[in-house]
Amino acid sequence: MRSILMLVVLALCLPLGAQADGGLGDLMIMPTRVVLEGRERSAEVILRNAGPVPTSYRIYFQEMRMLPSGDVEEVAKSVGTFYASDLVRYSPRQVDLGPNETQTVRLQVRKPEGLKDGEYHSHLVFQRIPPVEPAKPLEDTGEDGVSVNIQALVGISIPVIVRHGDTHATVSLSGLSFQPATQPDEAPALDLLLNRSGNRGVQGEFKVDWIPRSGRASTLDSEDGRAVYPEVDAVNVHLELQDAAGKTLKDGRFKVTFSPKDIKQPPVTAFLDLP
Repeated sequence: MRSILMLVVLALCLPLGAQADGGLGDLMIMPTRVVLEGRERSAEVILRNAGPVPTSYRIYFQEMRMLPSGDVEEVAKSVGTFYASDLVRYSPRQVDLGPNETQTVRLQVRKPEGLKDGEYHSHLVFQRIPPVEPAKPLEDTGEDGVSVNIQALVGISIPVIVRHGDTHATVSLSGLSFQPATQPDEAPALDLLLNRSGNRGVQGEFKVDWIPRSGRASTLDSEDGRAVYPEVDAVNVHLELQDAAGKTLKDGRFKVTFSPKDIKQPPVTAFLDLP
């Protein structure tokens, strides 16, 4: 009788620009976005096991790219292309945390001579190492059998960004459209494009205001941490207006504002009128 351990790796990626603490089960991570630029040569990430049992985590870099949908996917390294993982060293590579224990992961950037101006990013993954459990024996059927124990290796990743030299970007909004709710308890939504140009990514905050032709304006949504990576020129943005659920939106206009947080550019706006 044999036991086979099958490992399923899942990646839970925090988007570029996420500001709140992240969690993988009982693992808390702060910050959830690391940016090294200018004279900055080092950074720290604090891990905390908020759970009741000791847990181990493996730490490694993973390359991700953004899609026009705004999602990110894992990719293999391209020959001749630099990534943050090529420029950043970190320690330790594995941590063992007891209940309520913390651990500091230290990062240090080293740039080679002749590095091209721009932005380089990778994702730092914190993957839980499940405890090894003995395989349970199969019922005695008189025949040889195989016991299969499937465990999932789940990880959470945060973006690590290195900016070098002259980096610049501008953003704009386009294609704003309204998606009304199809059910009484559903929230309407707005779809639009967040456009980017330049040699670096941008992150910031969206705000949606409803301005009726008569009456007072109100804020229907505010979302921080939205971003566009430097490998795409635009991403699709879907904003669900939970505060507008059950409300009648007519005879007014939407004002959508995106406020960049890491570039010197005033907020950009888009308007949409509803009859």
